[in-house]
Amino acid sequence: MSTIAPNQRRRLRLILTAVFVLLLIPTITLAYLGYRQLQFESFYQHQSMAVELTARIEARASALFEAEDAKSFVDFGFLIVGEGNYVQRSPLSTFPVEGDLPGLLSYFQVDADGVFSTPLLPKPSKRDATSRVPEDIEPGEYQQRLALQRKIRQQLEAVVVSKEELRGDLATVDAEIRTTSPFRNFTSAGSPQPELEVGQKIFDRLNAPEEKPSELSRSVNELKLDYLQEADDALAPLYEKVAGKAKLRTRRLEKNTEAVIDQDQPFADIAQRRLTTFESEVDPFRFDVIDENHFVLYRNVWRDQQRFVQGAVIELKVFLQGLIGTVYRGTNLASVSNLIVVHQGDVIHRYLDEVRVGHSSTVGETPGTLLYRARLTAPVNDIELVFRFTRLPIGPGGMLIAWTTFALLAILIGGFALLYRVGLRQIALVEQQQDFVSAVSHELKTPLTSIRMYGEILKAGWASEEKKRSYYDFIFQESERLTRLINNVLRLARFNRNGTDLELHTTTVGELVDLARSKIATHVEQAGFELAEQHDDLNLVVEADTDAFVQIMINLIDNALKFSANATEKKVSFSSRLRGGSSVEFAVRDYGPGVPRDQMKKIFKLFYRTERELTRETVGTGIGLALVHELVTAMGGSVDVKNSEPGAEFRVRLPLRAPQVRSMD
Repeated sequence: MSTIAPNQRRRLRLILTAVFVLLLIPTITLAYLGYRQLQFESFYQHQSMAVELTARIEARASALFEAEDAKSFVDFGFLIVGEGNYVQRSPLSTFPVEGDLPGLLSYFQVDADGVFSTPLLPKPSKRDATSRVPEDIEPGEYQQRLALQRKIRQQLEAVVVSKEELRGDLATVDAEIRTTSPFRNFTSAGSPQPELEVGQKIFDRLNAPEEKPSELSRSVNELKLDYLQEADDALAPLYEKVAGKAKLRTRRLEKNTEAVIDQDQPFADIAQRRLTTFESEVDPFRFDVIDENHFVLYRNVWRDQQRFVQGAVIELKVFLQGLIGTVYRGTNLASVSNLIVVHQGDVIHRYLDEVRVGHSSTVGETPGTLLYRARLTAPVNDIELVFRFTRLPIGPGGMLIAWTTFALLAILIGGFALLYRVGLRQIALVEQQQDFVSAVSHELKTPLTSIRMYGEILKAGWASEEKKRSYYDFIFQESERLTRLINNVLRLARFNRNGTDLELHTTTVGELVDLARSKIATHVEQAGFELAEQHDDLNLVVEADTDAFVQIMINLIDNALKFSANATEKKVSFSSRLRGGSSVEFAVRDYGPGVPRDQMKKIFKLFYRTERELTRETVGTGIGLALVHELVTAMGGSVDVKNSEPGAEFRVRLPLRAPQVRSMD
């Protein structure tokens, strides 16, 4: 049996490992590049979605604020002059409060005298407050309107300017009034009221820049935005397509008609009010946060060089939900990102990631990666939308790359294992061929030397008449041995070169047995063994090549004699019997040590021997049983071996020409 040297195994492993690594590197590189490309495409796709979403929010906000900007100065009173100069209630006086702005609590107005009012109720009369209540407003509704008006005042009383703050030299403060928040930086002629001091502090905090950035502002500023700027430039056409170009918001002039209120006139006589016409300058609305739950939308209106403050108090979270949240939740972005709403560096709301059921295309986690960042336009230009990835969905392409990579790795590993096994077999085959050459040389050299020696003795006349016969017999036996060896080698060479060259013809079991007996009987007898035969039916007909069959039996008998030379019982059995009604089994059994169980299938391989060439005790070349297997297979049969007690039995099965009915198992 051939054993591969450890250094040859090690060398083969090193070579195959080097090839494996050289193939693995480009495979992993291609998979990585493909994955990164899918990541980039997914990132760009979701960034486009964020841009489109921001544009939709921007377009909706612009529509809302344009509608608010279009409201007339006089709409913020309880009464307005309609068509035909007919005095009627303002559209802002409805209750419950109705409006397009999500989260709207109510509109309000602070006039030049510091008087606070809402469209919910008329301005109170200095003489008789109850007479100012319209008769068609029920007491219960009046109390609800009054409660809402008080709530709005409570929200604004800390920041709304007072009458004293509006007095003074208008020429010196006009520039500052027109460029800053209307709720701060006004000088007061008298002592400020306590609630106005509180309002001054609140709006100072909202409008003054922070000394150190908030946590979110700092984290956003630390992100790399250069790459995103390039993406923003590429996505700008998409943004303009969805949002459209923002309209320039400027101060406008408008003419108004107002009903002059006579404090002594009953409120019910609204149709008899005197009308007056005037011009006003209306600034665009501005936006400011009051507290964590409310914000104010306000504008300055100039009438006769006096400033009026008009606006609305809005619930912050309801407004953001209506403007941003509803739209955001309806997109795929809600499942892969967080949306953070920032106002002047402070986080005012977060829309956290909602992982949707069935969402299974996520390949990698990228928490906190900036996806898109955009600032809304006026009047909410202090609001910034920050989209941040929580996971990056790659989609079916990622699974394709993963499975492709897995398949390539499996092929590489399988190929490595296969090549390693094939390499070991080739190394073993080379060693077996070397052993075969050595064995053939030995098998040829020994009989040739003996034949030459005995031939020289006989030629020289040194042998007596008694020994001449034994010398002739020895020369004959060695010649037969050489013939068998040469026939095996030639037959094997023809098989390897031309494939099967057998000529099958119909013959009986008896004819095959007689031919085999004529070739093996003398060989068995000369080896000092007994040939025992048992044949059930010699008339069975098979298809076989008689020369190949004889060579098969010679090889099996020779193998039996060789491996049972030291057996106690010097006997070889040759038998034939019907198997399964479709084949005939020819068996050759010896009474030696048998075949090791782990070598029963290996012994039919070419050049395989159960002993090392340098330490073997039996003769042979390792091709006899391999040739038996090839010849039997070429005749459509099969061969195997089983251990008996004692010895081993080789069984050759050949198909019957016509299937038989009875079985002799």
